[in-house]
Amino acid sequence: ALFYGLINECIEQLICEGFGRDKWHAVKAAAGLSDVEDGDFLQSQQYDQGVTYRLVGGISEVLGLTTEAALEAAGEHFVSQYLMRNGYLA
Repeated sequence: ALFYGLINECIEQLICEGFGRDKWHAVKAAAGLSDVEDGDFLQSQQYDQGVTYRLVGGISEVLGLTTEAALEAAGEHFVSQYLMRNGYLA
């Protein structure tokens, strides 16, 4: 299955804003995605769902969160921050 890049972009924003760019780099490394440049996830591009799952796993590993807690944090950021900033909600 494919996910749109806005999910991965949201995850990047969550980590960079909440924990710093160094933690984002650590998450990407833990996810095996070190080759992805900062800001490279495009909102409308489709990515294999495995990329998103690997990012969530990276969050869990780097921040010491359960997968459930990592998903919950990403979902909360998506609804409370990302959608508003990108004009999806007024």
